[in-house]
Formats: sequence, structure tokens, C-alpha cells
Amino acid sequence: MANDMTIATEIRDQLGGAALAMMGATNVLGDERALQMKIRGSRTVTNLRIELADDDTYTVSFFKIRGYDVRTVGELAGVYADQLRTVIEKQTGLYLSL
Repeated sequence: MANDMTIATEIRDQLGGAALAMMGATNVLGDERALQMKIRGSRTVTNLRIELADDDTYTVSFFKIRGYDVRTVGELAGVYADQLRTVIEKQTGLYLSL
């Protein structure tokens, strides 16, 4: 049985392809409830995960990963779709639009 990628695809579409490109997103992975990726250009964050919560908001988790050392840099729950870019920009220091 294949994974249902509907939610992961919707998160990607809400962020926009330009935002993913501006983050230098690689290793983009999705599952039934979330989208996660490795990003480049931020001094504080190397990976992020956006997960759909039961109340139709998102929980955005930020990580700094070096080798086997995984450190959670921040996590913000209750994020609406139109707030995703702003939340990511503030935590990573990257601009997601021109």
C-alpha cells in the first residue's frame, strides 16, 4: 500500500516552489501528515518539519543536525497556512520571497 501524499503535497503547494528553492531545500520527504526537508543557508537551522495537527493548523519544528547530533532549535504549534512563510523566515533568517 502506497503512502497518501495528499497532505505533504498540499504543504509543498502552500509554501510554493520558489520558497523551497530559496531555502535550498533538498531531501524533501513527505508522509501522511507532514513534509520535512533539509535546508541550506541558515546558520541556526539545517532541517525542518511541517506537520498537520488535528485542528487544521501546522506544527513547525526546526532542527540543527550535524552527524549524529540532532538538536531541536525550535517548535511552533498552531501555525496557519498563511503564516508558514513568516514563521520559517523568522526562525531560519532566510527570505522566502523576492
